Amino acid sequence: MPYVITLIGAAFLLCAIGVYAFLCASYCACTHQEQGDNPIGRYWLLAMLSQLASLGCCALALHSHLGSLLWFSLVACCLGSALLWVKLKTRLSARIKAQVKAIYTAGGSRGYRKELA
Repeated sequence: MPYVITLIGAAFLLCAIGVYAFLCASYCACTHQEQGDNPIGRYWLLAMLSQLASLGCCALALHSHLGSLLWFSLVACCLGSALLWVKLKTRLSARIKAQVKAIYTAGGSRGYRKELA
C-alpha cells in the first residue's frame, strides 16, 4: 500500500514538471521565433518524457484503466491551475500598471502646475 502512495506522488511530481516544460516550450515558441539558440526541442522532449513517466507511475499504481484516469485528471488539474495562474498574474500586473500610471499622471500634473505658478 505505501508504494501506491509513493507512485502517485511521483506521478504528480512528474506531471507538474511536464506541465512546466510544456509552458516553457510555449513561451519560447512565442518569444524566441527563428533564433538559433532556441530550446523548444529540449522542453518538448522533457515534457513528453515526464508525462510518459507520470502515466507509467499511475498505471503501475492503479493498473491501466484507473491509472490512466488518474493521470488524465492530474494533467487537467496541473494545466488548469497553471492557466488560471497566468490569467491571474496578467490581471494583477495590469491593475498595478494602471495604479502606477494613475499615480504618475496625478503626481506629475500637480508638480507641473506648481512649477508654473
